[in-house]
Amino acid sequence: MHHPMNYAALDPALQPWAQRHGLYILQSHCETEIRAITIVDDSGDTYGMNLSPPDAEGQISVTVHAAYVGKPPRFAGREQKQLFRCPVAQLPETLEAAYSLTETWIHERGHTRTPVI
Repeated sequence: MHHPMNYAALDPALQPWAQRHGLYILQSHCETEIRAITIVDDSGDTYGMNLSPPDAEGQISVTVHAAYVGKPPRFAGREQKQLFRCPVAQLPETLEAAYSLTETWIHERGHTRTPVI
């Protein structure tokens, strides 16, 4: 039986990318291995990126979503969520594309991202 690669295959691309943008990668949740990134803007709205482990074909899914905090969505009827799929080798470019999308959403709301400290 062919076992798909695990999350460790993503880390060489994920770690430098996250450092460059000042992002923290959550690597486990309730004793389950995951790769998830939360981006917070200056108003406290959060944007998430979740990565799947590579599947049998070596394809990764990167899901980007926007979550509104403590206020009704201003983009009612349009849930902000997008799925990117790519092979492991294209993860750096895909992460950049996904991050650019969250930045677009942040600017659409008239917000900015909390500065990297």
